[in-house]
Amino acid sequence: MAIVIKTKREVDSSGTRGYKVLKIEALKFGDLPKLYCDGYPSVWKISLSPELTIRVNEETTLCLYENTFYTEEKMAERNTIIMEAGQRLHDINKHLARERAKWRGTVTFIDGKENPSSAKEEILSIKALRKEGRLYYRNKRGQIVPLKEEKRWA
Repeated sequence: MAIVIKTKREVDSSGTRGYKVLKIEALKFGDLPKLYCDGYPSVWKISLSPELTIRVNEETTLCLYENTFYTEEKMAERNTIIMEAGQRLHDINKHLARERAKWRGTVTFIDGKENPSSAKEEILSIKALRKEGRLYYRNKRGQIVPLKEEKRWA
């Protein structure tokens, strides 16, 4: 989900141009990966609060409140940090997706020791069956299935 900040351009009483934040839509802290929330920069919305928390580094945390006026400079500063945090979240999500893809399959533990997956054992059994002269193959579901012989009509 993208961070959506709806604003209205305004000029305050001193003649300074800026933006009044009308609404903020962003992911909540609990919906973000822990790896992202523990690092910097990071951005999230607190569940019932109308504020967006922007963590720049260990010492600096900025906030963006609804119904508040921000000058062009302050808004540009916050937008730059939000873009960096968004790119960082994108990179972390790609990393986590690769880790999930690597960590697949089945493992059997016997007496606390890890045995090879059953898929490797099945491959060995296919080779053994072929040596015996019986034809088997692996279907789309990964199951071992006997190869059907064609019936020949005389």
